[in-house]
Amino acid sequence: MARSQLIDITTELHDKFFARRRSWHFFRREIQRFRLWGGHIRDHLGRQLFSLKEMKRQLLALVFCLSFWSAAHAQLQKGSWMADGQVGLSSNNQDNESTNASWRYATSDHRNQLTLSPGIGYFIQDNLALGLSPVFTYGWSTGQSGQNDPFRGNSFGYGIGLFSRKYIPAGEKVSFFGDLQIADVWGNSGWLETGGSDRTVLTRSRSFEGSASIGIQYLITDFFGLHLQSPVVSFQERKVTGEAVEGTYSHTHTTLSARLFSSFQIGASFFF
Repeated sequence: MARSQLIDITTELHDKFFARRRSWHFFRREIQRFRLWGGHIRDHLGRQLFSLKEMKRQLLALVFCLSFWSAAHAQLQKGSWMADGQVGLSSNNQDNESTNASWRYATSDHRNQLTLSPGIGYFIQDNLALGLSPVFTYGWSTGQSGQNDPFRGNSFGYGIGLFSRKYIPAGEKVSFFGDLQIADVWGNSGWLETGGSDRTVLTRSRSFEGSASIGIQYLITDFFGLHLQSPVVSFQERKVTGEAVEGTYSHTHTTLSARLFSSFQIGASFFF
């Protein structure tokens, strides 16, 4: 083989080898470039997903803030609602002369009554709400009978009522209000054996009640407030049936009384 041919073959093999090597390096570079592009795309998509999540959180926070902002600015406006609840405690002394019914044998007793009144109201116009209010009462008493024997008694009542409340804002957080209520209440009273827990129902009653109260409210937050109120005047028509010495009896009595500052009720209101 001629020297020139050997050189040509060697040169051809050299070129093919380095051509393949260059192709391999090119392939590796392309793979690295593809990986680099993939990393960029992955990072870009990650940033976009993070941005979407952050935007979602910000949107939810904005909606949350706007809801409370709207509640704060619409608390006493037409179209808003209120959830209300109040509790009251009253106490008085009574002297009874009559002895025609066993439940009235007592000549003197001390009576207490706890009243719970939840409610829901709707503002038919600015600062004026109408609502529905269930009524629950529990009373207890102690005293002495005509024979100077100690006794204990209690009573239960439940009913449903309507209320109307007019607010008079006196500042950013303070409002005065007037409250009118009517209710239909059923109940019973009983006698507890001294030293025991047996209860004898002595009377059953049904009454129609109405009251007018005044109060003051203070907003703890823009949508939650506490209030204190006291009745100005109250009306009650009560029908009682029970067992007397001579047998079953029934009577109706009506009371109208001015009661300003004679008792107080404390409550809370949530506006939405």
